[in-house]
Amino acid sequence: MDIAASLSSCRIVVMCGVSGSGKTTFARTLSSAGFVHLSLDRMIWDKHGDAFATLPFERQKPVFESVFDELVEAACGLLREGHRVVVDATMCKRAKRDRLRRAVAPLGVKPVLVYMNVPLDVLSLRLAARAGSGPDDQIVDEVQLARFFSNFERPGADEECIEISTDNREFGTNL
Repeated sequence: MDIAASLSSCRIVVMCGVSGSGKTTFARTLSSAGFVHLSLDRMIWDKHGDAFATLPFERQKPVFESVFDELVEAACGLLREGHRVVVDATMCKRAKRDRLRRAVAPLGVKPVLVYMNVPLDVLSLRLAARAGSGPDDQIVDEVQLARFFSNFERPGADEECIEISTDNREFGTNL
């Protein structure tokens, strides 16, 4: 089954997964099928460039929160204009996913959550290959990855989602 094709009638797809899980790759597939790709990493990069990665975690968090607010507003605006949207962000906390759900609900839209479930060892291999050349290639060291992985809130049983699991180092776009 072609997962990307099965999502073609959705109004908003929300990617969910730890850094390196393949969210952006899959979001690009949806973008080539007509979805507007909203990337939290791209929005942060456009504002702060590679300097963001050098900020201490306590200074990164408010930037993430502020830009997430902008992403939610942008998604709502695009939906009002009739666009289909793919939100490319870790959506690592249930509260963030719920916040986006609440924001689009008045528009009569129910997001489809796509959870990229990838083992830690595969994430580590994928992230080790990054060079820090842009928003989709940001360096995530082993300590950060361990923190992201252990703090990630997987979608609950009551969160309807499509789960894509892989234990392959390479992530193809033929889903």
